[in-house]
Amino acid sequence: MEKNQSLHAYIKEELLNRIKANKYKRGEKIPTELELCKGFGVSRTTIRTALNQLTVEGYLERHQGRGTFVADQKVKQTLSQTVKRYSDQIAIQGKKAEITLISIQVVPANEYLEQSLDVTLNDPIQRVERVRKANTEPTQYEIAYIPWNVA
Repeated sequence: MEKNQSLHAYIKEELLNRIKANKYKRGEKIPTELELCKGFGVSRTTIRTALNQLTVEGYLERHQGRGTFVADQKVKQTLSQTVKRYSDQIAIQGKKAEITLISIQVVPANEYLEQSLDVTLNDPIQRVERVRKANTEPTQYEIAYIPWNVA
């Protein structure tokens, strides 16, 4: 593992190497999260982060109740084809994107938001909480803070 590399990044790379080396073949189920936890000696959160990244990138497909499988086909992209929108990234994988809004509200800026967003204490900030899904399977949970003058 590289010095500045996080555990989940290391595990993601290791799993990707196994896929590319055909240790995990296309359409094949990979070990369970628990088996991967034991194999790598890390927490379930670390394994999930690595698996979610590989899923979003199109290397894996997760099926609730069935497991995680190596995707049949990874769509290759060149730098000029890099896609920024979540819905486009998911569409490239042949899946349907869905974003569920959990809440949207205006909150006063606290000290952390004041520093992070370059606003004044108690300025109005729009707080957006949502879940992004691919084929109804949650892939991201997001809370965004947007300065009112931008929102």
